[in-house]
Amino acid sequence: MFGVKFGDLAKLVKKVGEDHDLAVRLWDTKNCDARTLALKLADPARMSSADLHRWLKEVNWGMQLGYLSMLASEGPHASTKAAQWSASSDENAAIAGWALIGQMALRDAETPDSFSPRASPKSRSGSGP
Repeated sequence: MFGVKFGDLAKLVKKVGEDHDLAVRLWDTKNCDARTLALKLADPARMSSADLHRWLKEVNWGMQLGYLSMLASEGPHASTKAAQWSASSDENAAIAGWALIGQMALRDAETPDSFSPRASPKSRSGSGP
């Protein structure tokens, strides 16, 4: 991490625009700031299910889980990843899954009721949200 200000990242995102190939290269640097920028430049339609899974496993900063969820919510694998991640025993996956469900609800008022917290096995057992 170099400590790049979010304002500076926002300027780069505006200047560069969506650039999936650059996003992949930035992600592969393993640098936290580069990965944050990658999450904002990636093309959601070009993110495969495997890409989303790999990026989830490689996240190196908590806020990136939210950015990854936003990215996933705009792509074709949103529903599948929301179901998989929110049901995961892995803490980062569960965080990303519930954030993804929230992003889906913001984008589409018709988000299936099956993604509501009441449908979660954890909430039914009283062991958490």
